[in-house]
Amino acid sequence: MLKKEIRALALSRRDAIPLEARELMDKKVLELIAAMDEYIEADRILLYASYRSEAGTMMIIEHALSAGKEVVLPRVDEDKGCLTKHVISSLSDIGEGFKGIPEPVTDVCVRVEDVDLIIVPGVAFSPQGARIGYGGGYYDRLLPRVKGTRPIVALAYEEQIFPEIPAEGHDIGMDTIVTPERIISCNG
Repeated sequence: MLKKEIRALALSRRDAIPLEARELMDKKVLELIAAMDEYIEADRILLYASYRSEAGTMMIIEHALSAGKEVVLPRVDEDKGCLTKHVISSLSDIGEGFKGIPEPVTDVCVRVEDVDLIIVPGVAFSPQGARIGYGGGYYDRLLPRVKGTRPIVALAYEEQIFPEIPAEGHDIGMDTIVTPERIISCNG
């Protein structure tokens, strides 16, 4: 299948998961993330504010903040075609942003190189770590700066995992994918 077809199928599958089921699955994802060494050892975490039917991150954000971790969220800079990374101190630091996506409203910026753990969204993934995003290329431009130096973790539901996904030269693979059912180690 082509990326476009996989993206459409994955979004359809994800959107079909009832809200109540997603909330239960998000709790399981939080439990798995919170037990990972990468999370426990991280002082500063780049997360994302979940949108629509994405694997939920609000519980993870709250957990990280209550554990004394510094939470950083991306904000789209459409003019420059990049993500700026902003420190938040509570969920009230999140507002509606680019295309209605929840984004930080704070001004304190950090470099991705100064983050200990990176947790990214996506539409579809393979167990080998291939990722299909929404097509804007924002993470494709961000992740090469830290690949191999910081753990890159994706959150997903099992409905978003495909046996194979076509990858292009600019695609950056995930190190780990966390679903409610399992932790998939993509780099061995």
